[in-house]
Amino acid sequence: MAGGGTVHRRRRGAPKHGWRPPAYAHGVWRWTHMRKGEGPKMMHDINGFQHSAGANRLPFLRSVGREKSRQRPLFGILCAASVTALSVASAAAQEQTSPEESDKSYDTIVVTGRLREERLLDVPETIQLFSAEAIETAGIEGVDDLSLLVPNFSYISSQDAGLVALNIRGIGQVRNGEPSVAIVVDGVQLSSPDQIRQPFFDLKSIEVLKGPQGALYGRNAIGGAIIINTKPPSDEFETTVEAGVGNGNRKSAQFVASGPIVEGKLRFRVSGNWTEFDGLIDNVTLNEKADFEEGHNIRGRLIFDPTESLSIDLRGSYGRYYAGGNFVPLPNGEPNNTSIPVQSGINGDSTRYLRDASLKIDYKTTIGKITSVTSWSQTTVDLFEELGHGIPNPTLAAAQARRAEAISEDLRLSSPSDQRLRYTIGAYYLHNSPDLATTLYLLDPDLDPAVAIPVALNDNTTKAYAFYGQLNYDLLDNLELTLALRYDNQDVEQINDLAGGAVTDASFDAVQPKVSLAYKPTPDLLLYATYAEGFRSGGINPPSPVFPLIYQADETENYEIGLKVELLDGDASVNLSGFRTDYTHQAINALIGAYQGTTTIPKTKFYGAEASFTWRIAEGLDLIGGFGWLDGEIRDFDGTSLYVGNASPLSYRYSGNLSAQYTVPFESFEVISRVDYTHNRGLYWNVINEDKQDPVNLVNAKIIFDFDPFQFEVWSENLFNERYLQEVCAIEFCGGTTDIGWPNSPRRFGATARYKF
Repeated sequence: MAGGGTVHRRRRGAPKHGWRPPAYAHGVWRWTHMRKGEGPKMMHDINGFQHSAGANRLPFLRSVGREKSRQRPLFGILCAASVTALSVASAAAQEQTSPEESDKSYDTIVVTGRLREERLLDVPETIQLFSAEAIETAGIEGVDDLSLLVPNFSYISSQDAGLVALNIRGIGQVRNGEPSVAIVVDGVQLSSPDQIRQPFFDLKSIEVLKGPQGALYGRNAIGGAIIINTKPPSDEFETTVEAGVGNGNRKSAQFVASGPIVEGKLRFRVSGNWTEFDGLIDNVTLNEKADFEEGHNIRGRLIFDPTESLSIDLRGSYGRYYAGGNFVPLPNGEPNNTSIPVQSGINGDSTRYLRDASLKIDYKTTIGKITSVTSWSQTTVDLFEELGHGIPNPTLAAAQARRAEAISEDLRLSSPSDQRLRYTIGAYYLHNSPDLATTLYLLDPDLDPAVAIPVALNDNTTKAYAFYGQLNYDLLDNLELTLALRYDNQDVEQINDLAGGAVTDASFDAVQPKVSLAYKPTPDLLLYATYAEGFRSGGINPPSPVFPLIYQADETENYEIGLKVELLDGDASVNLSGFRTDYTHQAINALIGAYQGTTTIPKTKFYGAEASFTWRIAEGLDLIGGFGWLDGEIRDFDGTSLYVGNASPLSYRYSGNLSAQYTVPFESFEVISRVDYTHNRGLYWNVINEDKQDPVNLVNAKIIFDFDPFQFEVWSENLFNERYLQEVCAIEFCGGTTDIGWPNSPRRFGATARYKF
């Protein structure tokens, strides 16, 4: 159940946002840098966060010579840190930690998706687990790579450095909206969708749980959950350094240093990465690359175990990502036309900063383990792009600033796992301030500088709290009943500074139950049935004459049956599941004229099935695969027959992946070869169902030469250079005079060297 909203006016101070307009000189538009603190030249100041073009590398508007932002000082710091860590490790003269076993069976694989450690075969959920070795061998460096190896899971990232759209089993995500998947990193749930697009490095495992997980993870786990566990500090000193090169002038570096500070009590881990990429997609008007990237990240972690019953885990990270993103004009009705080059007279780009810290405390008592997870995060995104639909002489451009600062607390009690009745109870609180400023620019040489038109200037506040619990009870030795329940409440406030400080309030709440029954007729076979409800809170659109001010919350009812079986003495495993989802108020997004907003589809129904398997065919030869089928149909659209019977947009009807990995041992080294194939088809870009993506076939390949402790690998992504549009937006949803599309990345290839001390 979702609450409504109220609107009232309140005077605030003068608008706090203002973009300094581009200037026209020598026949081109130029975006000039501003120094922080220049008073009226300040770009924006949202809730005390001040950012200028000079500070955040907002783009120059010009026709030639993109100026790159090089972070040489940070790269030097990374190198220095690596050298220091090497010295420490050498001085300690510790042996290298033995690598993780690669041939684990169901009997030993452990997952944590239900907030406790359990055997994968015992959990009545559709889960795909990727170990540290699998992550490294498959080259999983982000959620985009992960989506290629999971059926009924897709990923779109096209507009800017922070914007992504995830879709699991048809449950998707809209621009500037809440995600459809709870993403949890080391026990901390991400609070902003701008945090999703992060590089994966130094990870212990990734778990992908499908179907509503709101009973434990809350309001945004309507489609599922992704549990990411970084590697913890080690008991012995270890260090890893890595460097790589690739086409498009790609360069990368990474380091890890870990070990004890106080033996048996205090351990540390520090890791970081740096990447720079000039790009492969040409802007033929500006004669420069449109898909450039550069970024760096650093993460630190301390674990303090003062007693056997108390553990304190402190974690902090910082990241910067700068990238280009450009679209192409499409002839109407040609959503698969890849022959049109990027030709905009402006190379759009964006910069994102991530900062976060968390403190996790585990305390073991006689009644169970008490866990407290406190977190803080700050996210900033600055975007600039033209809105002339990719033409050489645009007359309209836009700049957008997104800011979010959040604090959260998750407190829970979990019973011991070695008893017939197991329980978890907890409470959660979140305070978030996701602010938004958008400005349009009229690019007319007769108007110098460009005319700035603010269209959104919103200070937003979100306050959410929840109470949750889960019971697992063994009715018989081989029959488990799970009952879970969560209540979520979210209050949203939007202050519109362009409307003199008008305030809009909205409240949303829901009860999310979950019931499952798991039966094990044999130790190697699990049969299960689950009913679960999901919830994603609604929100407030920027004021406009086009969209409703308040859009409703998404709600789902999900029915699922499945089985898991281990075969051939642990050399093979098979997972099968079938599900039905009744979806109410499915969120969709559109840009109409100068206004961007969200509305909902009243009723959608999904039917789907999934299969995945692993098979060790022979010693050293593994085959891994998965297949997904999804039939989503719109059942109601505003009480009319409009679009009823059409396919739900932005989800693939068929998706599949197949991976082959072969390991050949030699006397002093081994060679690991891996090929990953992904096939997706049957995706419509919008509810009209006129624009449909052609089938997409992607192949990634890698060969690793492992001399232990030295590794060298060669790799290729999109090996056969498949060209397609990774997103298409029709006139009806993006305005303008033509459809537009974002081209995918061409073939990439490179080599990486790694040394583990």
